[in-house]
Amino acid sequence: MSRLEVIEPAWRAIGAVRLQAQFDVAEANGVARLNRLDVSVAGDAPVLELTATGAAGFNLKDGRVQVGGAAVGELLRLRLPGLPLAWVRPFVSKAEVAGGLITGEIAVIAGKDRLMARTAAPLRVDALSVVHRGQPLLSKAGLSLEAEAVLTEQEVSGRVTNLTVTTPAGDALTAQAAITLPHSANPPVAVTAGYRADLPALLAPWLPLGRLKASGEADFTFTPEKIELRGLNAHVTDAGDRTLFKAAALRPFTFDLATQRAVTGGAGAADWLRITLGNLPLDRLRLAQPGAKLGGMVEQGEVVLAADGDRLTGRTTSPLKLAEVSLTQNGRAVLSGLSFEMQPSFELGSRASAKAESGEVTVRTVAGAVLLTLRGEASRTPEAGTRSSLAFNLEVPALSTQPLFAGAEAVTSGPGRAARWRRG
Repeated sequence: MSRLEVIEPAWRAIGAVRLQAQFDVAEANGVARLNRLDVSVAGDAPVLELTATGAAGFNLKDGRVQVGGAAVGELLRLRLPGLPLAWVRPFVSKAEVAGGLITGEIAVIAGKDRLMARTAAPLRVDALSVVHRGQPLLSKAGLSLEAEAVLTEQEVSGRVTNLTVTTPAGDALTAQAAITLPHSANPPVAVTAGYRADLPALLAPWLPLGRLKASGEADFTFTPEKIELRGLNAHVTDAGDRTLFKAAALRPFTFDLATQRAVTGGAGAADWLRITLGNLPLDRLRLAQPGAKLGGMVEQGEVVLAADGDRLTGRTTSPLKLAEVSLTQNGRAVLSGLSFEMQPSFELGSRASAKAESGEVTVRTVAGAVLLTLRGEASRTPEAGTRSSLAFNLEVPALSTQPLFAGAEAVTSGPGRAARWRRG
């Protein structure tokens, strides 16, 4: 076959194909039985070989593969000596893919009451590049996959025993996962997964934080209506193993997709998720003001999310601290050496009601002098609309130590909390 584009124009990339096949199929009592199958496909070189080593049945009435019976053992084996990735490209519509050859083997094995497909040799592809909407996601990466899937009368289950992704820049990701899908209408899909990654460059376009290390695991079930989370742990560190981000589920909970609310199943308020921040550089944040650049870091912070009926609350159980905060405008220093400490909280209720409080916010200079204290809050309800308030106390002598006010002559009034100043 040399003109597959006649069937589908996108298949032009596949080029000339040679196909050889021998098969023996019989039907009896509504069951189609494959007794023999040998297929080989080649382009410029062998691409795939499919061999049936045992009989398999397909029930034409209910559309299911029959498992069990006399056919126990290996039924099919698919060998991929070198499947060009270009042959896969026409079937991938959401991204542009390019790379080397896909190699590996898949065996289909019948048991007494099940049918299993597994990788007899890992599926591998080298020099894999993926571009989505003009954004490179992978460049010249290596990918290896070991997996299995099991079909029974009750369910379909799958397991990724090892997924490995590596890049020339030194990125490395390994992951494992398991999924179970019962035979039913709108079945609940149960998933467990774990991963470990060392990423010096892969996430840089989205998280320009330098080399990142990550690990985590999750255990959940989802349906079109809700997600039931039984366990969650995620941890991100920098190159020196200092925690940047950590999230941990404190108890099982259900997230209702229609109402966007978490429910713990218990009475009263219940903590369900803890988020920890630390050592996050602020200089990677892009500000809306052209030419403006932040410096410093998020030194620490811990937030606990809780559910109480139809209310979602968040509170800081460990103060949020920013250290060595600076601001420059077009390379000129505006603020420098500041530290911030605060304990904000928020509450989301029913009918689009919300409330946020800053808590006591204290800003200090590098010498430890208080520059600013403030407390603010904002709320919204369908009846009252949006309301907000802010109270603050600015220490002008401390403010005059900042680069923006260098050379200013401050004249204090009262206890040093009001001033007139003139640029020198």
